[in-house]
Amino acid sequence: MECLTDSIHAARLTDLSEAEGVPIDMMIGLKFPAYLAYHPNPVFWLLHQHRQAYDMWDAGTSDLLDMPDGMMARNMIQAEDRAAFARSHRPIYANSENVAGRLKKYLDLDATSLYHPPPLANQLRQGDYGDYLFAPGRLNPSKRVDLMLRALAKVPGPLRLVIAGVPENPAYLDELRNLAAALGISGRVEWLGGIDDATMIRHYAQCRAVVFTPQDEDLGYITLEAMLSGKPVITTTDAGGPLEFISQKREGLITAPTPEALSQAFMTLHEDVSLAETMGRAGLERYQGLNISWEHVVETLTGEAAKPAPGPAQIAALEAKAAATPAEEVVARVQAAVAPPPAPA
Repeated sequence: MECLTDSIHAARLTDLSEAEGVPIDMMIGLKFPAYLAYHPNPVFWLLHQHRQAYDMWDAGTSDLLDMPDGMMARNMIQAEDRAAFARSHRPIYANSENVAGRLKKYLDLDATSLYHPPPLANQLRQGDYGDYLFAPGRLNPSKRVDLMLRALAKVPGPLRLVIAGVPENPAYLDELRNLAAALGISGRVEWLGGIDDATMIRHYAQCRAVVFTPQDEDLGYITLEAMLSGKPVITTTDAGGPLEFISQKREGLITAPTPEALSQAFMTLHEDVSLAETMGRAGLERYQGLNISWEHVVETLTGEAAKPAPGPAQIAALEAKAAATPAEEVVARVQAAVAPPPAPA
């Protein structure tokens, strides 16, 4: 509780209205408690709130439930959020409809979803439809890799599951490996661990489908990366963010979060490569029609069109101008920019 309170106070005492005397035009708030910082022109684009005080509290998985003053902390977080969001005269944005829905449910505030590209968006490519399912992402209980393993055990034949990701707790990886052994599928599961971008891109391009079964995910880069790779997504009815992009039997398959239902989806795409290809193409087309770009994000948040990156000719002109400017003039400009304002009378 003390650490949480200190973090809130530290954020609130941070003044981002200027930096070394140079005014800052706008503050874009993304996550708690950083977005509690002061600025006269804040815009909020929520990647998520402090979920421990919201949906995770209701689900019984919040760390605050184990704190003596947990209810007080929850109320404080919600009050701080209300006060922060009230400071802005601009619309509130969220990175998904799921995050916007939580804001409406718990604070009765409206937010507009504003999607952004995943980190590998410009590098992902389409390839063949291989003989395995790919499950990338962090390994923790909320991603429900155990559900994937139990489903795979119900699929007869040689279908393989390739899992990429680093466990937040090494003991959890041991639990998953032991579960695979107990289910008799150790030989059909490949654990890649942490992998580089090139390996990630290759597996997205070569797998039959991508499996992503989180519980109430905020957004989920994995869904978008699969769509850009032209691969169908197998997910669940309670996955949250992925359901904003995947519709049943169009861009992928959506099942109940049970091993039996999930195994049926595994078998369907394992036995029908043409269906996987059709769904993969539909996913890529849907992504391309959603106007997901950083240019759109910047223009929406700032009200100004994003400036294109300078080309070789522009860069050469700037370098020539810099070389022709006397060093004394450059130093004087920098000193004027960082000089503190005059003391008040």
